[in-house]
Amino acid sequence: MSRSDVTSEHEIEELIAVAERKRRGQRKVLENGLDHDAIDTEAVEETTKPVRRRPKRKAATEVSEVEDAVQKQGPGFVTRGIHAGMNGAQLTHHGLVRMGIWGCAAASMMVLLVVFSFYAIDKTPAPMAVTGFQVQWLPGPKVADAEVLAWVRSFPHAAKLRNGDPAVLTALAEHLRKQPIVAEIREVSVVHVPMASHPEQLQRNLRIVAALRQPVLPVVLASGERAWIDDQGYLLPGTLPGPTIRRPVLREIEWAGIEGVRAALQMWKLLELQVEPGLITDIHLYQPLDQRGLQRGIVLYTRHGSRLIWGRPGDDRYGIKPEDKVRDLVHSMRSQGDVSRVAAINVRFKQPYFVLRDAQHPTSQP
Repeated sequence: MSRSDVTSEHEIEELIAVAERKRRGQRKVLENGLDHDAIDTEAVEETTKPVRRRPKRKAATEVSEVEDAVQKQGPGFVTRGIHAGMNGAQLTHHGLVRMGIWGCAAASMMVLLVVFSFYAIDKTPAPMAVTGFQVQWLPGPKVADAEVLAWVRSFPHAAKLRNGDPAVLTALAEHLRKQPIVAEIREVSVVHVPMASHPEQLQRNLRIVAALRQPVLPVVLASGERAWIDDQGYLLPGTLPGPTIRRPVLREIEWAGIEGVRAALQMWKLLELQVEPGLITDIHLYQPLDQRGLQRGIVLYTRHGSRLIWGRPGDDRYGIKPEDKVRDLVHSMRSQGDVSRVAAINVRFKQPYFVLRDAQHPTSQP
């Protein structure tokens, strides 16, 4: 036997120590505190098999969880409704006992009153239709009521005026304000007035409170038709009553436009109180300003045929103010004494000049 087959003493001691440790791991403690080898180590390794455990049995509390959940939900919907009705009846009984007979009667009347009020809302009778028409004029010129009625009939929603709807009345007021000769619409409303045939009965009338534009200067259009101009340059019908003071007639407004019309109104407002009434008869807005006729503007004519050359509407941008022109024009006419001797007076420039009828050259104003 070779030396390799013989185990050394050191290896033998190690094997004994391992076996001892295995044996001690399998020992059980006895009641007297001693331990012993329960099973041989080698036998345990050979005979040990997996132990099959029996499933634990569910506790009785787990089985009754569903029953407890059902009990926690309480009674069903129908049962709760019956109990609520019984409780309500009991509370009502106690309330009626406290209120007494007169309290119950008062509560019943209040309920009836509320019910009949809601019923009456749907049964409210329709308001009377608007059948009349009346106009109240503010101080100033007036026109016939038939003309105002024609404006009302031209309103797009005139058929809805019979109901007297406030929204429709507001729209009618805006429609009337757009009329050229209307200066103000103070009120458009529906009022109740006694009927003419039966004063004991009432009828609903459409009431309009309005004011018309004030005519300032007469106008002769290119067609020959006569009209009026108010202080803002609006063209008014010739049927309106004009001012009691005689004023010059505006001509050629179609070519001058609104700028020329307003320049003439401004000029006349400054000049009217400084000249003799009736001296100036016509105001042409598109007349030649020089002999060549290259420029056209405002020219006034007197009853003697004298030409008073005012200029164009935009001349004030050259530093010539309307107030200065009026001053120079009045001074030129008064300095001559007899305006009939004057053929023309020109105040377009800073240095005005005039032309006498017998003179061949213009004369500067000193």
